[in-house]
Parts: sequence; structure tokens; C-alpha cells
Amino acid sequence: MTVKETWRPEGFDNYLSHFPNTPDLKLSASQNITNQFCDIWNLGSTSLKKGLDEINKNITIIFVRGYLGRYLLNSLKEPVHLLRRLGFDSIIMQQTAGGSYRENVRMILQQLKHRQNRDHFIFCAHSRGGLECLNLLTENEDIRIKTKALIMSQTAHGPSYVLESILQGAHQKTNYSWYRSLSEKMQWLTLSAMRAKVGGKELTSRTWPNLIKAVENQQFNFPVIQTASWSVQPTMWLDSFHDRLKEIRPGCAHDGQFFLNDLIWPNINHVLLPNLDHAQPVVGGFNFNHKKYWLTLINMIMRSYINNF
Repeated sequence: MTVKETWRPEGFDNYLSHFPNTPDLKLSASQNITNQFCDIWNLGSTSLKKGLDEINKNITIIFVRGYLGRYLLNSLKEPVHLLRRLGFDSIIMQQTAGGSYRENVRMILQQLKHRQNRDHFIFCAHSRGGLECLNLLTENEDIRIKTKALIMSQTAHGPSYVLESILQGAHQKTNYSWYRSLSEKMQWLTLSAMRAKVGGKELTSRTWPNLIKAVENQQFNFPVIQTASWSVQPTMWLDSFHDRLKEIRPGCAHDGQFFLNDLIWPNINHVLLPNLDHAQPVVGGFNFNHKKYWLTLINMIMRSYINNF
């Protein structure tokens, strides 16, 4: 019987051996804080849990899902339950699965205003949830002044080529088979049935760059970090499009949803990880411990910016 290896955070630079046509990532050495993540991850789960004892009493940790995130089975539930057992107040925000980001920001704001929160916030956002957090924090000073950190995981700076193909008929001039055409017609019908086309169109190049431009240069007095990854292993059927991305840009690295170079932000520190599919930070699987992933990121924030707490 073959035993699958447990996921490890080292090895990001191997992406070029799998994806030789990947564009330059345009990330300065000072923005790459991956070594911090690796060092803390390798301490082990017991040390990670102990490391949070000092801050668990006065922190509310807020998880914000991405586009269609609520349709991923048990999305972010295990990390939230673990953090509660460790003494944190932790919650997953309710959002419209595929509606406008504006609507979701309003929903998040109302939920925070109508619950008993602790003194400070740490936001943990996956995919499009990162944009919603950036917008929320830019526009609401009362939330911003209580915030100690924003952790973004797989939040794209560039658009979704997959959704551009499904919703707008883009990227179909080459490598587009009858099978792919039929498959994307079914995906279009699925998004329509979910009432998710509004949110999906926001993730395309007709809209997404303007949404990013409104928040990407905002200067906060707390740390903001982004994780980006590449993957060769498809995981969740709803959130993993390896074959389609290969057709659109052969030989270019991606996480199963976005191209790697589109996951890189200017002026933000990054954790760069290998063999991590887009949905794994919220659902785990394939020997990836997503609870440990979020504990490591929160530990990073605490250790690097201890005076902030």
C-alpha cells in the first residue's frame, strides 16, 4: 500500500520544473516571508497552539469565505472550531455565495455590529473574501481601528480566466474542444441556478481591476499578508480547473483557479507555497492540514508584530 506524503511548505521554487512558461512573479525579496512560515510550521501543532495563549483572550478571529465558498463542504469550519477550543472568539461570516462583493461587505459589517465581539479583530480571508475585507477596512474606521491583522489566502490580484471563459466566452480561439464547450455550457447553467453570475462577472477583467485599484494602495497600521501557491493536483471539483488553465496558458503555474502571477500583489508581504490547490486552505484534504495552516499564519502575525498585540 502506498502511503501519501504529508504536505510540507518547502519547495515553492520548483514550480518552473512543472510550469516552465510562467511569467516573472515581480516579487521583491523583501516581500517574501515564506521562511517565517516554514520555521513556524515545522515547530509542530503543540507549539503552535501554545504560542497563541498570550492573545486568545481579547481577539475575535473573523473568517471570510470566497466566491461560492459556502458551497464547499465544511468550508473553514474545522479551523474555527479549533480556534474556539483554544480560547478565541471565532466566526465565519455569512455572505451571498455568488452575489456582489458590495452586498457581502454590507452583510459582514452588519454581522459585526450586531454581535458581542472582543477588543480586537484578526481577519482571515480566502480568495475573493480578501477583497471584501480590504473594502470593509478601507471604508469603516470603527472596524479598522480594532483590527490587528488581515491574512489573505489565494486572493487574486488579477482576474479569473476560467470565469471569463464560462461567462463571457473569452479564451476560446485555441485549445477549445467540443467537450470543453459542452462542459462550460453546463457550468454556465450551474452558476445561473446558483444565482452566482453577478459575483462571477466581478472576478473578470472587465470589472476586477477597478475593484482592486480602489483598495490595493490603502495603507493600514496593521500587517496585511497574502499566501499564493501553485498546484499540480486537482482537488475540489467546484474550485479546481487545471485542464482549462492548461488550455488557456500552457505551461503557466496556477493554483487550479488563478494563474500564479495573478496571485501576487504589489506592496504586500507574501507566503509562497508549493502543491497547494485553491480550495485546500478552506477544506484541507490530500494530506494538507488546513487547521495547522491557519494556526501557522496567525502565529506568524503574533511573532512578527508582537507589539501590535
